[in-house]
Amino acid sequence: MSIAHPGGCTIGARPIDIHIECLKALGIDFFAGKEISSCGRIDESLSAAGRIKGGQVLLKYPSVGATENLMIAASRCEEKTVIINAAREPEICDLQSFLQKCGVNISGAGSPIITIQGTVKPNKKILHRVIPDRIEACTYITCASLCGNDVYIKNCDPRYVSLLLKLLRRCGATLECSADAVRVRKNITADSFKKQQFIKTGPHPMTATDMQPLLTVLTACTGCFCAIEETVFSNRFKHVDELCRMGAKLFVSGNFILCSGAAKLKPSIVYASDLRCGAALLVASLCADGVSVVSDPCDYIMRGYNTPEKKLAGAEAYIVKLT
Repeated sequence: MSIAHPGGCTIGARPIDIHIECLKALGIDFFAGKEISSCGRIDESLSAAGRIKGGQVLLKYPSVGATENLMIAASRCEEKTVIINAAREPEICDLQSFLQKCGVNISGAGSPIITIQGTVKPNKKILHRVIPDRIEACTYITCASLCGNDVYIKNCDPRYVSLLLKLLRRCGATLECSADAVRVRKNITADSFKKQQFIKTGPHPMTATDMQPLLTVLTACTGCFCAIEETVFSNRFKHVDELCRMGAKLFVSGNFILCSGAAKLKPSIVYASDLRCGAALLVASLCADGVSVVSDPCDYIMRGYNTPEKKLAGAEAYIVKLT
């Protein structure tokens, strides 16, 4: 199999070295080219020839994608595979649930060690519902916490967004949770918190890097965070300049975003340079008193969010998508 190297959001280096190391650990041949990479075909003949083998695989970083690739590949290996330093995100647990339905003996998802006793083929047809997008849910919860008025976010499992809920409560938000919904009863203001918070992004259960731009909007409007440290991507700061166009008192120092105080954002024309940057600017525009324009020529926002203009209209936001 050959595949072109991916693109995606320009937020810093996005190497696939951990993916390659995981596949090689299972005995899969991998050839990395300048623009196209190839790997050995995973099928019954390869498995029978002993090319896919189990064993212990130590990840040098708990990469979500690499953990998922390894779980899927190891599920076709008849020997036992143990993943050490595995990613622990909810999506890993959901993939384990799917593989278990396929007949794979797998356990440990949600912890740093995952054990897989594979099977040759899925033993039956299965039906699996993927968990809701927790970053999308976090986006709307953060938005409601800033500029909402008694907003109800449905189809959102509070267990998957518990860290954000805890953080927002510390900043003064009043939240109510049920089995599959979050209700924002009172939003956050510059006067609603007692002490500024410090945030550091990282692998789960730390703050997700995808939430960093949205939390930057939160601190720009309220001053609730004294600093945000980005440890995952080296260049995830392009939204800061755009927010400063709107009047935010932010600046970047190394891999830190620092805030010198709350600001009342003003409407402006801003540019979405990546997916979460676009989402953050959309939320910031709703906080500004007036009409803003978020330029998104690459359709970043619509790639990551399904009809956000319709969903936010339910919270009385007025958004027009210009084609």
